[in-house]
Amino acid sequence: MIEEFNKSQFEYFLDCLKNFKLTKYYEKFKNEVVIDTAISDLGFKREPTYTIDFDMDENDLNKTLEELDNIYKTDYDLFDEYSEFYNLLKELHNEHKRSKMEEHNFKCASCGANLKAEEKYCSYCGSLNPQYKEKTIKDVEIPKNEENTDLGDDLGDLFGGFLGGVMMGSAMRGFGRFMGGRRHPPRRR
Repeated sequence: MIEEFNKSQFEYFLDCLKNFKLTKYYEKFKNEVVIDTAISDLGFKREPTYTIDFDMDENDLNKTLEELDNIYKTDYDLFDEYSEFYNLLKELHNEHKRSKMEEHNFKCASCGANLKAEEKYCSYCGSLNPQYKEKTIKDVEIPKNEENTDLGDDLGDLFGGFLGGVMMGSAMRGFGRFMGGRRHPPRRR
């Protein structure tokens, strides 16, 4: 992601990198910056722009965003100082997401429509997607709950309690009728 800054923005950006102990990016961006000191159309010297190819490792990016989220929750005034940096990182995070989604999208060979890897046929022309791969049981991940690895027990507790109560109430009413009881006491006239 190409970013342009003025001098104060670039210094702020480098300070943020230092404060979050992202020294490898600090050194990289400090050394790879392109400073443009062009003259404007009217012949005036304009403020130089600092251009960098801004990218971060996804783990470092997520870790820094998590730290900023914690700062936001605990000290909003401090977070306010880093808000521009946070927005820049969030934009980069969204670009990472978009690029991952694009990796999994393909073009239909027949009509050129966008296809996802999990679509077997093109929804426009019906041709077979050559990148489609049927999932096998080995490909499917089964989520496990750390506290209780058997998800069936949780569902059984939820539905068993509810259905058990309904069924018990029905059984008791039926047993009462069997024993000769009535639903309601007789009315007095």
